[in-house]
Amino acid sequence: MDSTDIYFHPGIVLDRKTPSNIYSWITILIVSSISILLITLIISHDKHISYDAIINEGLIELYVDNEFFNTDTNTIKILDKNFEYKTVTIEPFIHRENKPQVWKVIISADIPDDWIIDNNHIRAYFNQGRTTLFKEIIKTIKKGLRT
Repeated sequence: MDSTDIYFHPGIVLDRKTPSNIYSWITILIVSSISILLITLIISHDKHISYDAIINEGLIELYVDNEFFNTDTNTIKILDKNFEYKTVTIEPFIHRENKPQVWKVIISADIPDDWIIDNNHIRAYFNQGRTTLFKEIIKTIKKGLRT
């Protein structure tokens, strides 16, 4: 009897033919991966951060974390309308161990008079600049590694 291993013999392995559908699937996988990578690198969008806010005495009161201070413009977006705002006060609100600092921020904006109702709850959006999906993925991975 021949003691040659037919599965790992070098001569048999070199002569073995690979099916062509494996090459086509590998090609499709490589092209798809490159396409997705290029899309995440090229397409950019505006990043917004949102907070619940309360209107008291014509001023907008927010409770924010440190992400709020990364905004690049002084516009606030409420109900799909942009308004210029000025910061009136910033004071620390809560400091908890192992948790981010919470700040109480009071801003003034020229909002319509019918919105100025005491304790009127609104959703306020602040622009944080242009970003790409790739940058957001990397930032999320880094944030996950730190915690």
